[in-house]
Amino acid sequence: MNKRDLFKKVGKHHNKHEEAIRIRKENRDEMMRIAREELGPPISHLYSRDHVEVLRNLREIVSLVKSSTVTTAQIIDMGIVLRLLELVTSPCHEIQVESSWLLSNIAASQAGILVKAGCMPLFIWVLKSSLALEVQVNIVWCLGNIISHSVESRNLFIEGIPFLVAFYQSGRLDLLWVVTNIVRFEYPLPVGVLFPVGQLLLEHINTINDPLLREILAIAKHVIRQGVSLGSTFSVLVVTCMLKNENFIIAALECAIELVIKGEFHSLWSAGIVNHLNKLLFSNHADVLLGVCQVLLEVSKFQDSVLEVILGVTLGSVIPLLQRNFISDVIVRCVHGIIINILTNGNQGKHLMTAEVLQSVCFAIDFWRDSDVILEAMNIIYFILDNVPEICLGEGAKRIEHVASRTDDPGVREAATKLLNIFFK
Repeated sequence: MNKRDLFKKVGKHHNKHEEAIRIRKENRDEMMRIAREELGPPISHLYSRDHVEVLRNLREIVSLVKSSTVTTAQIIDMGIVLRLLELVTSPCHEIQVESSWLLSNIAASQAGILVKAGCMPLFIWVLKSSLALEVQVNIVWCLGNIISHSVESRNLFIEGIPFLVAFYQSGRLDLLWVVTNIVRFEYPLPVGVLFPVGQLLLEHINTINDPLLREILAIAKHVIRQGVSLGSTFSVLVVTCMLKNENFIIAALECAIELVIKGEFHSLWSAGIVNHLNKLLFSNHADVLLGVCQVLLEVSKFQDSVLEVILGVTLGSVIPLLQRNFISDVIVRCVHGIIINILTNGNQGKHLMTAEVLQSVCFAIDFWRDSDVILEAMNIIYFILDNVPEICLGEGAKRIEHVASRTDDPGVREAATKLLNIFFK
């Protein structure tokens, strides 16, 4: 292609692009013309002192939005956001409802506009006021979208959180997602701000439905990850969710892991997590079993008398777990990690490693067929023998010989030979 043809081709594409821009501009101008024709009269009457006239025209605008004749973006372009904010404080209840409804629609798509208009002090006032619940619900919808807009928007609302908690006491926990938006940013909130939120969730934990449980666990995870210590509040929430519904066990276990990492194991103990973990170890779901083992793995990293009791109570259930036929190498690796931590955390946990523990692992590898699982279990056996010399392989040697004789995996055969050499030495 020569230069002349290339310039013609480029010019043709350039003309098409300009034509597309021109058509979009004409369409936008036409939509604004229609919007002005539709909205012009009712908007001009929004500034009337006659409440009846204001209400009638406000309802006409709401009707246009609901019928998709005009959009919230066009309403913003007409410059009435500040007037809508003023109308929320009108003495007329119907005007409050209609104007707050329009604002909630604007917040859903253009939250930044309301922030720039300085809406936050007004919205906090609405939550504090005795305005009707219907108006407050619309404003809470606004807040939910505004808070999620940015961490700066969220921080503008911090002083309003106690009033939001008071609003939830009216029974509108279906709007709990607003709290999720408050805590989801990585920048933590002060404990004093979050404490009433935790107390609110704790009060209603036994009466709420499944979607709200999902929100509660989402809130708990965000707060825990931020390193905010709320005493036993979130530990009780997490443990309660753990057995309330099997659909949320995994999420609750993930929160429990975060709590242990943050050093809140004592509050989990007080909340009764050990009994729950023991029950969950009988689950037939591999994901649940993995979650329980991951909690115990984190617990085993600490040196603490309470943790030793937790491990002592649960280890008796964890080891038989290895004899389940659907156990994965990931779960066995977790158990291995637990045993390593117990044996390397000073001498506190060594008494937990008994001959019965060793024999249980030996028994388990005899009926497994997955080479990865068998190798991981043999690592457990080797580590116990190496760190607790007073424990003997005993009858477990026969199990290991049997595994070595039937396997085609050279890695398994080599690991078995290594263990048997220790036994016959």
